[in-house]
Amino acid sequence: EIFGPVMSILTYETEEEVIRRANDTDFGLAAGVVTKDLNRAHRVIHQL
Repeated sequence: EIFGPVMSILTYETEEEVIRRANDTDFGLAAGVVTKDLNRAHRVIHQL
């Protein structure tokens, strides 16, 4: 049994793959975007 929050860290090849994988769920899950590139952060979060 797992007691407490769990975070998966997955690798990816392209930004498009990240968006597809993050959005490929039937559940309303939370997401976090961590980057030094503010433009990339905005681009990604608007697609999630």
